[in-house]
Amino acid sequence: MDDTVQRHLPGLLPGSFPPVEIGQLLNHTSGLPSPKIGDSFEWVYATRFKKWTPQEYVGEAVRNPMEFAPGTQQHYVDMNTFVAGLLIEKVTGRSYEHEVTTRILNPLGMRNSHLPGDSIRIRGRHNHGYQVVPKGFQNAIEYGRQYVVDMTVSRSTSTWASGDLISTTAGLETFIKALFGGKVVPSAELVHMFTVPQVPTYGTGDPAMHTSGMSRLELPGGIVAYGKTGARYGSTAGIGATRDLSHTIVYAVNSTDAKAVGQNQRCMGIVLAAFAQ
Repeated sequence: MDDTVQRHLPGLLPGSFPPVEIGQLLNHTSGLPSPKIGDSFEWVYATRFKKWTPQEYVGEAVRNPMEFAPGTQQHYVDMNTFVAGLLIEKVTGRSYEHEVTTRILNPLGMRNSHLPGDSIRIRGRHNHGYQVVPKGFQNAIEYGRQYVVDMTVSRSTSTWASGDLISTTAGLETFIKALFGGKVVPSAELVHMFTVPQVPTYGTGDPAMHTSGMSRLELPGGIVAYGKTGARYGSTAGIGATRDLSHTIVYAVNSTDAKAVGQNQRCMGIVLAAFAQ
């Protein structure tokens, strides 16, 4: 965890960047910047078939300066998991997709889960995901009083090791139970997944909330849960549990506005209902 990115991936980060520890990637305290690419839905839709390579993504990001000194603040950015994915490939000599599939998906029997790579399609039967758009938007379909576009067919290389897993709620339930039960990560390393660094959040100064791979959430009644959420245009999902697995949750929502603030509120309602005593 205290080894450095620079030792394993020399030349990936600029020489002016300070040493970045692998553990700092995992708990998002590295200070590494994000690429300045479009973030509007119009840009996302226009580039939905673009194939990003991890090296291209990282290269765009390091054009920008470090956000803060490593280990001093926390900022959840995809850049951290992109670099972690490249480390996996360098250390193992095999692809990130191969390692996740052979080390996690196959041993746990997650047969309906896969990493799409640069494919634009989802295997087998699946739901379609739609995003609400203004009238007159390219390829818009009338939906009640609104208009939507189908976002199901698109590439996920822009999120690669950060969010390109395709799964089912049953598969995610299998994973969260196995993870918390010590069947995925050895006990010594699993501790890091339940530990929040004692640093402020970048930009707000609030206490950090992310662990090495999850987030900590304190719910009404003193229940403490750990989990992970994620959203792409057309759908949003989340997994979580108390550390003793007395409460678990897995949800998938076919949202027509998955990136909106209101979607977070709706999903929080699902979480509160699942963990209410």
